[in-house]
This record gives sequence, structure tokens and C-alpha cells, in this order.
Amino acid sequence: KVDMSLFTSKGGKAFEVGPLAATELAPTRPEAVPVQVQIPLKDVVPGRYTCQINVVDELGRKFAFRRAPIVIL
Repeated sequence: KVDMSLFTSKGGKAFEVGPLAATELAPTRPEAVPVQVQIPLKDVVPGRYTCQINVVDELGRKFAFRRAPIVIL
């Protein structure tokens, strides 16, 4: 499962999507799972955010996350 969150500069959650089922592996990178997320910009005010993607592998009992800065204009 995959979920995505946008956090404000003060750490508050501004937007969240998920959990989404991730069931297919990338054809050229078998350790990767492609995920597409669309954010309705009407739901998020312009500004700087931290985007966090969480991935849970329930079968392998693993968890990973990645954070990156993002700017919405």
C-alpha cells in the first residue's frame, strides 16, 4: 500500500491521499512499484510543503518512506 501526505512548514498535514493499492512492478526495475498520484490544486493553497510517500509491503513485512520539498504555485 502507498499513501502520500503534504505537510506545511509548521508540520501540519495539508493534504493526504491513500492508501492506494500498488500491485504491479516496474518492467525495467523489479524492485520498484510505479505509483501515480494527482493532487487537486483547488484543495491546497500555494506555498512550500514537504511531500512524504509511505510504502508498506505487507507480504515482505517492510516499510519505507521518502520526503522531499515541493512548491505549489
